[in-house]
Amino acid sequence: MLPVNCLPMQPRGILGLISCVMFVIYCSLDIICNKLFSFTEFKH
Repeated sequence: MLPVNCLPMQPRGILGLISCVMFVIYCSLDIICNKLFSFTEFKH
């Protein structure tokens, strides 16, 4: 873990942070879509 003061100075750290956040959002959306899909399948 880098200190918080070093993060704005390094673009690579910012890109890594953004990619990590996007990965978490993608995973959560995938889980939500799977739940909705299984729910609609169960409904029919």
